[in-house]
Amino acid sequence: MISHIILFIHTPENSVELKHRCPSEMKLICLTLLIVSGAIDSRSEQYKAVGPADPVFAVAGEDVILPCSVKPNTSVVDMRVEWSRPDLKHSQLVHLYEDHKDRNTNQIESYRGRTKLNHQELQTGNASLKLSSVQVSDEGLYKCFIKSKSWNDEATVNVKVEVITHLETDTGQ
Repeated sequence: MISHIILFIHTPENSVELKHRCPSEMKLICLTLLIVSGAIDSRSEQYKAVGPADPVFAVAGEDVILPCSVKPNTSVVDMRVEWSRPDLKHSQLVHLYEDHKDRNTNQIESYRGRTKLNHQELQTGNASLKLSSVQVSDEGLYKCFIKSKSWNDEATVNVKVEVITHLETDTGQ
């Protein structure tokens, strides 16, 4: 005899209904598998990459942090974290973290040696990028893409670069 097992999973964001046909002698095994798969599916949909709503202002020659994190907080140490410039031709790579290492061999040349992820902060879901010695050409859109085995999401950061000039005055002395 074959019967149907229906499992409803409710989360704050959504509801999931899972149906499965299962022989009656295997109901317990089927129900267990259904519960586990439903819990994994609903949990993975809860995570979100979050960036700032407003532009990030930077001063040419100084350092700036481009905020990006996963909410609710979860470690991204085992995930791929990719920062890119979608406003440039071919959405070029600014910084890549994958398999527990920074992998910047295909990085845009002008960013070499100027980008850094804090590897300890990755444990709390913080994938913010530090950009050193900001240049005028750094102004634009940045995409923070985070990918795990079960989900992926992205956030964008709009960077505005200000140039501050210092005028020296002659006091006549």
